[in-house]
Amino acid sequence: MSISFKIFICIAAMLLSISSFVYFYYPKAYEEYSLQMLENKVKSMAEMIALGIGVGRDLNNFSVINNALNWAKRDHSLAYIILLDENNEDYATYNPRQLSLPIDKNGKKAKSLSKADC
Repeated sequence: MSISFKIFICIAAMLLSISSFVYFYYPKAYEEYSLQMLENKVKSMAEMIALGIGVGRDLNNFSVINNALNWAKRDHSLAYIILLDENNEDYATYNPRQLSLPIDKNGKKAKSLSKADC
């Protein structure tokens, strides 16, 4: 084998390994990162809404509750809000996309949604 062929094989092997890494590893890592950021955003928004509604409920001031909900509705990435009372009955819902969601009102985690559900 000539030296130029050996150099070509080494370069081709390096390019193949780098391309494989970029093609297989990077999209999966980016998807996991994106889902983690989305989960953090959802938790933060839920905590902020709960804080606003809790304050309004403790003060018996329904305008504070409406302001908290209106604040959340301004986020265009929000797909669904459901507020339950002490009896796990719907107190208020916001569903602009008319999604059919699997909600378990008994305090258990409902089925997770996939990208296809939204």
